[in-house]
Formats: sequence, C-alpha cells, structure tokens
Amino acid sequence: MEEVIFCKGGKAYAGMSPRKYEMTTKNDEKLVVLKSNGAFTFKVSADNKELFPVDNFTKNWFTEKTLLLDSNRTDTCK
Repeated sequence: MEEVIFCKGGKAYAGMSPRKYEMTTKNDEKLVVLKSNGAFTFKVSADNKELFPVDNFTKNWFTEKTLLLDSNRTDTCK
C-alpha cells in the first residue's frame, strides 16, 4: 500500500477500508500499530512527518517504503 489516512480516535483508512490504530512506545521509540488483517508496525520520525516500517511482516505485506505526512490533506474518518 502507498498510503494510510490517520484520524483522531484511533481510526484510519488503509486501502479505502476502515481500520484501527494505536500509538505506543517501545525502547524510547514512538510507534504506530495499524490493525488490518494483522498488526503493521511503523516507527514515527522525530519530527512526526515520516513512518518507517519496523518489522518484516510490515515490510512484506504493507510497504517497504517510508510513508510521508501530507499536511495538505484534510481527510476525516467516520
């Protein structure tokens, strides 16, 4: 996948389908865990503008690429 839309309240859209996510911290790293037929885990950059895939499951089944924040988007989740 090339994009994820994150909204407030742990709601997200990935592949045009509603999903859930949670923010967590592990070893002083901020992580986003997207739940969508498995748990996809991304490390959050220090400036909160990039997400880096953390594990092989995420890299193999979601993306190997870094996801970038598009601050021009104003999407909402229902």
